[in-house]
Amino acid sequence: KFVYDADGNRIKKTESKDFDFGIVNILLTSANFPISKPTAIDSDTAGNVYFVSGDTNSGAVYKCNSELTLCSVLINTLKYATALAVDRLTGDVIVNTKINAGDANHVIYRINKDTGAILNTYSTGKDVIGLTSDSAGWIYTGTSDGILDIFKDSNHRIKLVESGAQIYSIDLDSSGNIYVVTGSGTNKIIKINPTTLNILKTYGTSAASCTYNNFPRGISVSSGGNVYVVDSTGQRLYKLDPSLQGYKLEIFGTCLTSGTDTDPNRLKNPSGVKSNANGVYVADTDNNRILKFNSAKKGYITRYLNGGDVEYQENAIDNAFSCV
Repeated sequence: KFVYDADGNRIKKTESKDFDFGIVNILLTSANFPISKPTAIDSDTAGNVYFVSGDTNSGAVYKCNSELTLCSVLINTLKYATALAVDRLTGDVIVNTKINAGDANHVIYRINKDTGAILNTYSTGKDVIGLTSDSAGWIYTGTSDGILDIFKDSNHRIKLVESGAQIYSIDLDSSGNIYVVTGSGTNKIIKINPTTLNILKTYGTSAASCTYNNFPRGISVSSGGNVYVVDSTGQRLYKLDPSLQGYKLEIFGTCLTSGTDTDPNRLKNPSGVKSNANGVYVADTDNNRILKFNSAKKGYITRYLNGGDVEYQENAIDNAFSCV
C-alpha cells in the first residue's frame, strides 16, 4: 500500500515479503543430549530428523522428533560415517562409512529408521561424502574425486561433475533436478539436469570468498525451490533463489575468510542443513549442536520514494537471527 508521509515529504510504500526464517528457536546440544561432531542431516515425511556423528569414536546415527525434544541413538557402531540420507521410497536411513571395523573401505549401510537394525550393505569402493535418494529408489552418491554416481540395484549412471572436486552434499528439487556442493578448492553450487546429467547452472568460483562461497559443505532444496547452504569455513547459513542467479540472503553467521569464530552464539564449521515444512535444521559441527530455525516468517520492506530516490529499509527484527 502507499501512504503519504507529510512530515518526511515523501510517499511510503509497504510490501510484504517472506524472509523464510526467524530466529533460532530450538537447540539440541551436547549439554542436553550426548552428541559429538554432528555432520550430515536429513528428515523423513513425518518430520523426524536424523543426523550422524562424524566423531570416529562414536559413529552414531541419531533420530529426533521435529522439535528436537525427544531423541534416541539408532546405532552407534558406524565409525568414520561421512554421509546420511533418508530413502525417499522406503523411509530407511542410509549411511556411508569411510572405514568401519571388519569391513572393506567405503560401505553404505541401510538402517531401519525405528530400530537401527542393519538391513543391507553396499560396497562402493569410493570415498562417498554426499548422499541422497529419490522417490523411485535411486541412490545418489558424490565422491571425493568429483564423481556423481546414481545407482539402483546393479544399474549405475555416472557423471564426472568436476575433476578434482569433492562432492560434499547432494539434494534434489521437486522436479528432480540435482544440486551438488563441491568443497574446498572449487567452492561451487552446481545444478544438474536429472535426465541428461548436463550441468544447468553453476554458482560460485574456485576462489574462496565471502561474495560467493568459502567452502560450502551442505545443501538443501525446499519444496518451493529455494536453496539453503551451510558454508563451513565461512561459518554461515544462507539462501539462494531457485535459479542460482546470485540473489543471496544471509541467514545466520558472519562470513569469515580464515580462522574460526569463538562466539558460542554463532556457527562453527557447520556441515549439514535440511529444510522441511517444520523449519530449517543445521548441524553445527564444532559447536556439537543442532539448530532449528523458524520457517515461513513474514516480514516487510518499506520503500521510501522521495525525489526519485528509492531507499530499501528492512525491519530490524527480520535480520535478528540470534540463538536463544
